[in-house]
Amino acid sequence: MFSVYGLLCGTLTITFHKVTFHEGIENATTDYTDNLFKILMKGDKFKEVTLNSNNLQKLFDIIINHIEASTLSSKMVANIELNNTRINLTGLNERAEKLEDDVDDDDYLITKYRLSNKSNPKNKYSILYKEELEELIIKRIYC
Repeated sequence: MFSVYGLLCGTLTITFHKVTFHEGIENATTDYTDNLFKILMKGDKFKEVTLNSNNLQKLFDIIINHIEASTLSSKMVANIELNNTRINLTGLNERAEKLEDDVDDDDYLITKYRLSNKSNPKNKYSILYKEELEELIIKRIYC
């Protein structure tokens, strides 16, 4: 178990190699996701958290729900990067404002979104997804 209590640092990177979940270990999946989410709620401890794993869809869905609905979304880490994972953006397309599709300097397609908190619309996050690189970046927008 990883403990974040007493830690104060700028950036945290966590890598899980070839995480696979199969029938019969639902509790392990839930524990894994819950522990990662607890780390992401330590915005006072970390400025940025990068997670490298092939299986982050459930965590992504929880993050998006939290940004949109929680009264505590401002306590979340301001910069989150999810790497090496394919994310299904279907739910995001229905809830966030799609800003544009763009191409970065390396000719990778970037899809950009903005999502606001329902109870505090000034609390906004930008979401950038580079599908070819399997990279998703969530950043708090300071207004």
